[in-house]
Amino acid sequence: MQLLRILRGTLAVAATWAFLAVSFVIMLPFFLVALVCGGWSMARRWVGYPAGAWVVFPGMAAIAEWWGGSTLRVHTSSPAGAKSPDAILVPGESALVMANHVFALDWWAIMRLGVRIRSAGWLVFLAKDSVKYIPVVGWVVAMAGVLLRRSWDLDAARLFAAFRAAGAAGQPVWLMCHPEGTRMSPAKLAASQAWLEAQGRDQMDHVLAPRVKAVIAAVAALHSRFAAIYDLTLAYPDGTPSIWKVACSCAPDVHLHVDRIPIPVLFEQIAAAGGLDAAAVPDLFDATASGDATAAAVILPLMKEWVRARWQLKERRLREFHARGGQFDPDEARELPLPSLSQHGAFVRDGLTRTWPRQAVAQ
Repeated sequence: MQLLRILRGTLAVAATWAFLAVSFVIMLPFFLVALVCGGWSMARRWVGYPAGAWVVFPGMAAIAEWWGGSTLRVHTSSPAGAKSPDAILVPGESALVMANHVFALDWWAIMRLGVRIRSAGWLVFLAKDSVKYIPVVGWVVAMAGVLLRRSWDLDAARLFAAFRAAGAAGQPVWLMCHPEGTRMSPAKLAASQAWLEAQGRDQMDHVLAPRVKAVIAAVAALHSRFAAIYDLTLAYPDGTPSIWKVACSCAPDVHLHVDRIPIPVLFEQIAAAGGLDAAAVPDLFDATASGDATAAAVILPLMKEWVRARWQLKERRLREFHARGGQFDPDEARELPLPSLSQHGAFVRDGLTRTWPRQAVAQ
């Protein structure tokens, strides 16, 4: 039986790699032509969005759930009566998506959420610069993301430029980041706890202390384009998964708690924390993005505390998750199945009329 599972897993990995490789090879010539003719913006609009939204991301979601047997269980803090996906997560809106980082394939779960609400096509990753050396997968991420060297002096200009380019593209953007900067491990958890102790902060056992500068840069550069921040808490009921288990076709079940924080609500919370006028907060973010040190001195400490408070909430939520035997509050569960083939076909037809060759006007 174990041998059969390993063989099945090997086939699944090979199929996934082949699927990505074929998608990359087919997409690359069109991407290069669009890049030469109209620059990065045209390449992303005419090739990146259709390839991601219609083929790559739905295909990988189907592999995880139909072949690997993984179940994605979505919970939100919305009222229990709001069972419709449109009442909880808004399809096609631009958002900053931030999540805790448990293992290497966390992005797969986030992508599967995006597929469900038609937001995966413009999923932009923040990833380590070294990922570009991974054949096929790394190249796709490099084309669809912003690669960081984990040095603010080196990354700040790149982040602001990439965020402005994404906003200027005129299409919805899901900008995904893991503020912790690295995935969970015993050694990294110990280092995080030592830092928290040195800073006199509350200890966290289920998440790492977040690094907040990329989040601040994203909000400063794109707050006028973002409708909301999606704060995702990832949890695996059977413990931390491994690539080996996934390769043996034991794709883990994923529990995903989603808090949607509208940007105006963020501004109100920042203003309340700093004793500011909420109407002045957007201007302070704009000035921060333009390099105004005075504005940054006001906004950065407030945003740092806001992100850290969100991570303390994750810690409490994950403690409750494990105390319940591996589940979030059942009253917050939502039904969000993968689109059927007919629904996906309708989505593609709609995309053809809106996105290629005519472009949707920025919302």
